[in-house]
Amino acid sequence: MVIQLSTNLIVHGRESNSQLLFTSPMPLATFHACKSIVFICVYTGVVAYEGLLYVVGGDDGSSNLSSVECYNPKSDSWTMLASSLAIGRSYAGVSVIDRPI
Repeated sequence: MVIQLSTNLIVHGRESNSQLLFTSPMPLATFHACKSIVFICVYTGVVAYEGLLYVVGGDDGSSNLSSVECYNPKSDSWTMLASSLAIGRSYAGVSVIDRPI
C-alpha cells in the first residue's frame, strides 16, 4: 500500500514474519526503513491524517485484529491507540470525514 503523507511517500506492507514500512521524500529519492509496527499483520486499513499514519485492524494469521496503531514519521515511532474497533476487521476501508479518527 502506498500513501502520501505530507511531503513523503510511505510504503506499507509485509514480508514473511515482519511488517515493512518505508518512506521517501518527494520527489522520490532513496527509501529508508522505518520502525516496525507493533502487531505484525496483513490486510490492514490505512489512512494518513494531520501528518500521522493510522493502521486499522488487519489479520495476524489467526484472527482479525481490532487494534488501531498510529505512526509518527517525525519521531519514527508507533503508538497503540486506547480506542479500538468493536469487532476485529480485515480489508477495512478507512477515511477521515468531518472529524478526527
